[in-house]
Amino acid sequence: MSRPPQFGWGGGWYGLGATKTVIDPDEARRKAVDPWSVVGLIITGILLYAGGGWLLGGWLGFRDVFVAGGALLGAALAIYLVYARLGAPRPEPETRQQDR
Repeated sequence: MSRPPQFGWGGGWYGLGATKTVIDPDEARRKAVDPWSVVGLIITGILLYAGGGWLLGGWLGFRDVFVAGGALLGAALAIYLVYARLGAPRPEPETRQQDR
């Protein structure tokens, strides 16, 4: 007699190709960001804030100034957001040993 197939973690036909891998969070974060998403983020920031400047400038009467300021602010905020996502890796917290 043969044994029936085991179903559960590590057994059965579906577990044959499964492997457990450890992924570094900083490496995964860098790989997850597509370069085109960075370009899209910067363009969206510029257009969104320039559009807000266009609306606010039309209401206050200084449309050219507000459109330019909104575009610059949108570009600066988008570049900061890209830096926050892809910036330097975060240091690992140090574990302290308490003296007893």
